[in-house]
Amino acid sequence: MYFRTPAFRSYQNYGHTWTAFWWWPKDGTWPTQAKDVLEHPYGTCKDHDVYCFQRLPSWAVEDHTKLLAIDSDGTVYMWKFSSLNPTAHAVWKAFHDHVETKPGAVLNNQVWNPTVLEGKPAKSDQDSFYYSDQKGVKSIHLDDDNGYCLNTLRLV
Repeated sequence: MYFRTPAFRSYQNYGHTWTAFWWWPKDGTWPTQAKDVLEHPYGTCKDHDVYCFQRLPSWAVEDHTKLLAIDSDGTVYMWKFSSLNPTAHAVWKAFHDHVETKPGAVLNNQVWNPTVLEGKPAKSDQDSFYYSDQKGVKSIHLDDDNGYCLNTLRLV
């Protein structure tokens, strides 16, 4: 996963420069010791790390930051954070401030759909979010109803 701010340079694509801050093994093997998908502050991971569960940098500004996610199927989504959108703001609070949102707290709220850069669009509006312990791992889930079927962002 990447974020975009004017201050950094690392990866150029989709009309912007992006900086990686979150990744996991390409083989899809979950790191058994990982108990929180946003466990570390930004700057903890090194480029050669097998996985990296960092948060956004503390100096990032909510209304000027974009998030780019590329899944294993090659789907590429981009979101622009907005402090005025409760769904987007809850995602920001998780990724930036490490603040939990329990399932049901942001449910069927304001839509925060990604821009589709490659692949297929979401099958439903993305208006529900949580960042909370799910079966022993603090996980992220952005979708239409806090379920698992129609998500665009799921880190677990």
